[in-house]
Amino acid sequence: MVFHLRPFRAFALLLLAVLLAGCGGPDRAEYQADLVRAGDVITTALDEMPQTDRATLGPDDVDSIADDVREAADEIADLDPPDDAAKPQRRLVRGLRGVAAAFEDLATDLRKVQTDEQKAELFVKFATDPDVTTAFEDVSASQAAYVEAGYRVFGKAAPRPAK
Repeated sequence: MVFHLRPFRAFALLLLAVLLAGCGGPDRAEYQADLVRAGDVITTALDEMPQTDRATLGPDDVDSIADDVREAADEIADLDPPDDAAKPQRRLVRGLRGVAAAFEDLATDLRKVQTDEQKAELFVKFATDPDVTTAFEDVSASQAAYVEAGYRVFGKAAPRPAK
């Protein structure tokens, strides 16, 4: 079975960008450091993902991704954000938990099928599932909200949106 990992890499990089957000004073600097630590969980998961388009993901691989994403969501949920990061943080956590749940469901479904064709159909279903789309939208929107609040992403100053 051929499963293209580019969308997952893009999602993971987006997650890492969100998790590396931070700026300014002591509370914000501490918050950024905590986000970076949570982001390390995502980085570790990425390092273990297959690096070619011809590589496949089995149910255990998908479960591992789900566990890592849920762990990152839980760590972020436990943070005490600055006021301007509270809403983006809640949305990020909701999105990450939605993504983790979707990966858990995918792993469960993969264990129930036998053929590569059936597995491929499950990946297509996963990629087009409205709940998965909503979870990814929450993650993406939280990143935009972090930028709007003036947080840095990947160590560079976040651009201020035009008014």
